[in-house]
Amino acid sequence: AQSDGKHYDGMLALGADLDLSAYAWEPIGQGTSILEKREYEIEGAIYEIDVHLYSHFGGTFSGEGHTITGMYVDGTIATEAGENSCESKTTYGGLFGVIYGEANITHLVIENSYVTSSGRSGAVVAYAAGASTEKRVMIDNCHSEATVSGQDRVAGIVGLITRGDIYWCFNYGRVYSSGSKCSVGGILATAEGADGAPIQVYNCVNAGDVYSPSGDNVGGIVGWSEWANVQSCANYGMVRGNEDVGGIIGQVNDSSHLTYGNVVDCVNYGDITGSGNHIGGVAGYVLVGRIVNSANFGKIKGYSDCVGGITGEHDENKNCKTVNCVSYGTVSGGSKYIGSVIGRNYDNKGTVGPVYYKKGGPNAAGTKNGSSDSVKNVTAFSFNTPDSTLQSNLNGWSGFESYNA
Repeated sequence: AQSDGKHYDGMLALGADLDLSAYAWEPIGQGTSILEKREYEIEGAIYEIDVHLYSHFGGTFSGEGHTITGMYVDGTIATEAGENSCESKTTYGGLFGVIYGEANITHLVIENSYVTSSGRSGAVVAYAAGASTEKRVMIDNCHSEATVSGQDRVAGIVGLITRGDIYWCFNYGRVYSSGSKCSVGGILATAEGADGAPIQVYNCVNAGDVYSPSGDNVGGIVGWSEWANVQSCANYGMVRGNEDVGGIIGQVNDSSHLTYGNVVDCVNYGDITGSGNHIGGVAGYVLVGRIVNSANFGKIKGYSDCVGGITGEHDENKNCKTVNCVSYGTVSGGSKYIGSVIGRNYDNKGTVGPVYYKKGGPNAAGTKNGSSDSVKNVTAFSFNTPDSTLQSNLNGWSGFESYNA
């Protein structure tokens, strides 16, 4: 590995298990602001310009399947009374604070560890930022049993990612946020993609409890996403939050309106609870996006409105879709917009169906005065056991018809 004291690159690999219990760990690449002078050629002339850079890790780190234990990270900074904790001073909590460029963190296990921060927190990486559409960061095959807490963008694996991907990662640790209106996720708190450079979260599993009593955008896999796809992921942990709470994802926001914002082939087994609006077994709130070929088996409970077995609410957009999904868990909520599949399909503009749900609770789509299967743009079927309607209409669990989003 190479280091100038500010940035680290090259290749690092663990040769054995590593016990950090004797140390107070300082994240690799702490995001410290560094002012440097750089020369730039502009129209044939050379100019010296002050540039703000941030210390980061830009290389490849392979755990080689080894385990790091006893890691203790404390990046907390006291906030002023009444200050929104999500906008407090930025600190980074994790094995890595900031990774950048084409950095890759791979084949790593973290156990018996604790991470906390006033800012972004993730057991593996707090903030992962690719340099461009082509030069992306990657976190893959990382497992964590660490307890992670914080106030802003808190997750079991990665706090915030831009221009990068997360593959085959597993979290078994507890994730907790005391922040208000902050993103929290079992795997990833915030995915901030861009047109042509969507974030990919693929084949990830969360089995840890995710808890943010006053936080919004809380998900078993991802808290909040824009320009991102979540595919083939599963949540087994309990998820609790305030508003926009989902078994897989808290809020889906696809700015392209057409290309990204997909949650595909995902399943939730955990119990999901929210005190505010938009609580769903798979997705809490879909502003623009598609929930496809996904299922919920957990208990979904909201204390307000817009609660659904699959999706809490579609926003007022025709590009919101919940299709080829199955809701098998129980659903309960406040006084209106409570449905076994979707809580509210705003102004009936989105598409819901075909979808399937177990009888015994509310009908497929929530309404202002109850629930119904006979709602515009909703195609729903109910069943008593998974084998009945599922087998006749879906040709078995593995026979979901493909859906071109």
